[in-house]
Amino acid sequence: MKIIILVIILKLIIIPVYTQESENGAFSSPNGIYVYTGNFIASGTNPFNNITGFRIERREANVDDWDLITEFQSPHTLDEFKNNLESAVNEMPVKISISDMPAEIIWEKAVKYSQIDSIGIWGLSLQVQRALGTVYLDRSVPNEGKYIYKVSYLTANGSVSYYTQHSPVYYPSKKEAISIEIIESSFDFDRVTILTRSVTNSSGLRMMKVFRKENPGGSHKEVSCKFFVFYNNDTAYISLTDSTVEINKTYEYLLQPYDRFGNPGQFTPPILIAAYNINESISIKNIKIETLNTTGFLKISWSTLSFMNISSIKIFKSLDMDTGYYQIAEIPASETEYTDENTEPRQKYYYYISCTDLTGNESARSAKVFAITEYTQLPSNRPYIAGSESLKDGIRIYFVATDEYTAGFRIYRDNGLGDSLAQISDLIPYKDSLMNYIDTSSSLSGALQYRYAVISENFSGVMSQLSNIITERPDKPVIPLTPDKLEVIVRENSAWLYWDDMNKGDFDIIGYSVFRRQVSESGAPLSDFLPLADTMNLLEYNNFVDTAVIPGSSYQYAVQSVNIYGIRSSLSNFATAQLEIKTDYMIPPSGLRAQQVFEGIILNWGEIETERLAGYRIYRYKRGEDPTPVATVNTAVQYTDKTVLNGELYFYYITSLYIDGKESRPGEEISIRRQ
Repeated sequence: MKIIILVIILKLIIIPVYTQESENGAFSSPNGIYVYTGNFIASGTNPFNNITGFRIERREANVDDWDLITEFQSPHTLDEFKNNLESAVNEMPVKISISDMPAEIIWEKAVKYSQIDSIGIWGLSLQVQRALGTVYLDRSVPNEGKYIYKVSYLTANGSVSYYTQHSPVYYPSKKEAISIEIIESSFDFDRVTILTRSVTNSSGLRMMKVFRKENPGGSHKEVSCKFFVFYNNDTAYISLTDSTVEINKTYEYLLQPYDRFGNPGQFTPPILIAAYNINESISIKNIKIETLNTTGFLKISWSTLSFMNISSIKIFKSLDMDTGYYQIAEIPASETEYTDENTEPRQKYYYYISCTDLTGNESARSAKVFAITEYTQLPSNRPYIAGSESLKDGIRIYFVATDEYTAGFRIYRDNGLGDSLAQISDLIPYKDSLMNYIDTSSSLSGALQYRYAVISENFSGVMSQLSNIITERPDKPVIPLTPDKLEVIVRENSAWLYWDDMNKGDFDIIGYSVFRRQVSESGAPLSDFLPLADTMNLLEYNNFVDTAVIPGSSYQYAVQSVNIYGIRSSLSNFATAQLEIKTDYMIPPSGLRAQQVFEGIILNWGEIETERLAGYRIYRYKRGEDPTPVATVNTAVQYTDKTVLNGELYFYYITSLYIDGKESRPGEEISIRRQ
């Protein structure tokens, strides 16, 4: 990754007016044409090598005469600089707050050094360059056409010491508009993150406008987001974060990129993002099934935790508990029951339900329920189960008698594995029209669905037919199995995680959460475990690839299982990954330039933006000699060689040094003769 900075050095020691070769220093924008004046900051109160101001002239490419546009100086005071800065910020389509910029520190460095590249990272800002006078915005461009600019450098007595002529520039710009593509989008905890990359005009991508609306309905409105711009292999990336979203809502985004000078790019297609985890905010609860005995149909009922973001509910059916499920219906989200009329007598059917949200994502499946179809007419003294309730320590069922001669009831239940019903209670005396029974057996498991039925008995000891059958699960916590045999492999500068598929031993496991923390080379923790990917994978995914790693760092990983009831297991065994530092990160500086000054020869080069940079080493040689280092500097991008002799031809190149002691290959080479 590298940023190339163009630095213009003026030959101020030469008294006659001198014309520098044309260079690209003028750029079109919707506001006019931005013209670069150079690297230094000059005014009457703070001259630079006797330069006190600038003159901007313009002509059309096919015209010889120059038109005077303006003469100006860099700001004289901090207040004037702040006013210029505020005006420059307001020129841009995406505004930043002045309070976020250290104006006093920038001004202090500008007065002290009088050079824009001595201000540090803020010297790269177009707004700061505008405010300090190293860039001028020509708003007076009269017509569409091709223009050439000349920048003259004025001394205290009004004479021209030096001038620069820029290459022709078209107005409006004829450069291809920036276009971007969406790499990924996600919602984590309380924010939406969208990662984009440039498709065209990568070097120009600088900022983004974000428009958002709630879906469905509403209209797009501009929202303020945090941005992070970075480059990799000549491709520009922008990561934006929207922290103003509300949980459990769905949003549609439109993005418009802009270049450094405010030229707009192409809008992206709409991006639909759900601000929730579908398996945490949407779930099917209290699923029950009963036989409609007069018809043999099966009625399934349920409740949802929230159907605000659900677009539809899908119902699946099978003759086998584990395989062979197929969709039999997709109904509106507001429905809470469905009757399956496609049944056969004395046949056992299995069902489960899932939800589809507004973005098209499908939730994890519900618990499975089953029933056996019956076609017998209810006898007059047959009881009826009116409902059921899941309790912390068991299951409660409600039932009523349909015969005035009922003496009591007997309760039947299966073992939760689909076997036949067995009596679990003695005769319960009839006391009221609505009766209830609480099953608190220690054998009940929160991982199973149990079928219940009731038989009534009259005063003559004659028992009724079996009641309707109802299915319920106790609300007992079910701790899922902890993931086993977690291992991590470093591959392609990413951490590849693998672990055993715990669903083979625990069918209620629907996914996993991955946690990560940074550790030292000895394995000592440097931070707490934090969730790395909070979305739960489907059953078949027992692996994860972590690409958000930093070369040279060590990470420790752990995994949790999550079951259909939202309960999490303990953390798995820990696995550690050491990311190596690739040598291809060690790039030499570029943009090397040499200029004669009074003290000797001054060198300038482009800054390398990386936290691993330790400094630069300057090499020099004369024809027929071996290169030798003449200086090692820190992260400054300028050096003056004061040991040169008049009349000698010198060759220079520079390497970059890194904190691990490594040195890059030589950068580009230049030559200059000392006069």
